[in-house]
Amino acid sequence: MKNLFITLVTLTFVYGSSLKADENLSFGFDAGWGFADLNADDTAQYLANLSGQTITYTEDSGAIMFRLFGEYEIDETHSLQLGYFFSGDMSATYKTSGASATEDYSVNGLDLIYMYTIGDISLKIGVHDSEVDGAASITLGGTTYAAGSSTTGGGAIVGMDYNIDKQSYIGLQQYSNVGGDDDSDVIYISYGYIF
Repeated sequence: MKNLFITLVTLTFVYGSSLKADENLSFGFDAGWGFADLNADDTAQYLANLSGQTITYTEDSGAIMFRLFGEYEIDETHSLQLGYFFSGDMSATYKTSGASATEDYSVNGLDLIYMYTIGDISLKIGVHDSEVDGAASITLGGTTYAAGSSTTGGGAIVGMDYNIDKQSYIGLQQYSNVGGDDDSDVIYISYGYIF
């Protein structure tokens, strides 16, 4: 997935100016906060069952996210976006009476979004193929346990943008089944700019 990202960025910068000659094609980015549930409660219960100890946990509510995309405007109300999104690390910490350990998760993937614009509002629906990286081993009381996982899979996207002007917007969208996990959704609030 990271090689694909590097390829997309390289193509954007190398061929972007010649592609931009087509007035219907534009490029943009958005950045914001992705709210996510790391399911740390399930991992804590799993570790408690394995170790026979009481495990407490804390988890981040989300992380910073970024998205780079190309947009093709079919007409004034219809457009398509192809994007690459990625997040910073989200942490979950597990504790027993004598030890603690932290695991980090991050998300990245590709998305394809159809947008329907009415005035200042753009409605979004689409699909994504994403990966959740979170493999870790946790040592509690001298015993090492496997925790976290790296999963891939796809899901749906729904959302909307409030268009501040022709080039900038505030967005809200939900990525469902991130990494192919039915329990992993990300709510993404962002500010975006189109070149």
